Amino acid sequence: MSAPGAAGRTVLVVDDTPAHRYVMASWLRRGGFDVVEAGTGAEAVERVSAATDAVVLDVNLPDVPGPEVCRRIKADPTTAHVPVLHVSATAVDAAARTAGLDGGADAYLPEPLDRDEFLATISALCRTHDAQRGTVRTARRLESLASALVPLHEARTPEDVVDRAARGAHAVVGRPVVAMVVADAGLVLRTVCTSEHGPLVRGRGTVPVLPPADADHAVFAPAELPAPWRPLLAEAGVARGSWWTSWLVEPDGALVGGLGVQLEDGRTEPSPDDVEAVRRLTEATTVALSNLRTFTEEHRLALALQRTMLPGELTVRGGVEVAARYEASAPGSTWAATSTTRSTCPTGGWPW
Repeated sequence: MSAPGAAGRTVLVVDDTPAHRYVMASWLRRGGFDVVEAGTGAEAVERVSAATDAVVLDVNLPDVPGPEVCRRIKADPTTAHVPVLHVSATAVDAAARTAGLDGGADAYLPEPLDRDEFLATISALCRTHDAQRGTVRTARRLESLASALVPLHEARTPEDVVDRAARGAHAVVGRPVVAMVVADAGLVLRTVCTSEHGPLVRGRGTVPVLPPADADHAVFAPAELPAPWRPLLAEAGVARGSWWTSWLVEPDGALVGGLGVQLEDGRTEPSPDDVEAVRRLTEATTVALSNLRTFTEEHRLALALQRTMLPGELTVRGGVEVAARYEASAPGSTWAATSTTRSTCPTGGWPW
């Protein structure tokens, strides 16, 4: 009978007695677990990995004591989260069990083992491991999301926005991404990102990929991919697959772009974590585009006021040499403002 939640779990069984190792491994395999075996402490340290879901570790090993193996597993950042179950036929008193738990083991069972208790303990350890891994994964995703949002709000052109949205979304979800932005005059900018630091594939056109009626997201099957995407995905070397797309819509209902994420193989819908991450990114991209348009309009008005209200040259009278210089108010301003006028005023005063 399979143990609850055993499918896809990998357990490392470490025991120097082949008969004991065979019994535990057989129970686990019949319970639905995948099993990796080791006969020494050195083999255990070599074979444990971040993908291991639990370790069954004999206390008395011929080369490295079980508690020392446990210490090494817990000291390695890549395996520190892996739960360890100590088993022993000799160190079975309360003092030995206490020492094992204090030394880093997550559970301790004396031999001879009861099959049901053994499998139930491994299942419980795997559940705890899942929760810990989920917490770590969520923390890392939130960190990636925060890192992706800052560059978005620093973008100064639509091209910057679409590039940073694609790069940020890929950093969060870890899969190929297509970002789309509708710029002024109906120009659609598209960027494909397939790796954290690799080159981006860019394209532009005049026909946006529209959402289905009354929907802000949709899944495109491989045969349904939007035509504007296909050459970009081919250039980026993206494998055939389904894509989940969320559109960027402003509060007034105006469509300003979208984010497409390739789904994992075998999935027809994104995970809840991916949905939440993309939602946060689409909201941030919409705000960034709105802020960019506001900045651009304010900048245009400021330039118009400068050209209207500031004189093109200064008129002075007298014999005193006077110089005036206009400079742009901010680095990168398009208003060229280095005009100098010189004259002379004999009285030494300012005639204006």
